[in-house]
Amino acid sequence: MKKFDNTDPVNLLNDPRIIYQYAEFKDHLNENDYYFWLKEGEHLIWAVTGLGASFEGRPRKWVGGSQLEIPKEGLSWFVRMIEEKFLKSAVEGGLPKGQYGCEEVINGERLIISRMFGTPGYSFRNHSRYSHLWDDSTDPQDAMFTDEMLFEKGLFDDFKKLAEKIEQGKI
Repeated sequence: MKKFDNTDPVNLLNDPRIIYQYAEFKDHLNENDYYFWLKEGEHLIWAVTGLGASFEGRPRKWVGGSQLEIPKEGLSWFVRMIEEKFLKSAVEGGLPKGQYGCEEVINGERLIISRMFGTPGYSFRNHSRYSHLWDDSTDPQDAMFTDEMLFEKGLFDDFKKLAEKIEQGKI
């Protein structure tokens, strides 16, 4: 399995691998958190950057990096599962009552989508790769998408368009 270095959040806004960018309003200072899909060979990398808070008089700096690395076909699977399993009732072919997630091995990588509670949304994890948060992390890579981001702010429609391009061989 190809290994990736954590994406540098300082230079992320100018990364030549960007195939998608999304900005989310962060606070009253008119700053945004930026989210990206980066294409690296046959993989996609979901990365984020934003200005961190100042701490003990130190200036604010860009923080973030890679959150999720998946085979590029994993994005099509994510879109399909949301539409076919999460947005439909069990009678319509969706997930059975009481089941809140699904998983698939795609190109040797175990991907999992589950419904989040508290803040409505979805967690998209790759249990074949470890988080970049710590050098010795054993936590799986994870990206969280709120319902607001996905359905009210258009992220899901954008993901569908990217997935179509992947399926057509354009990405």
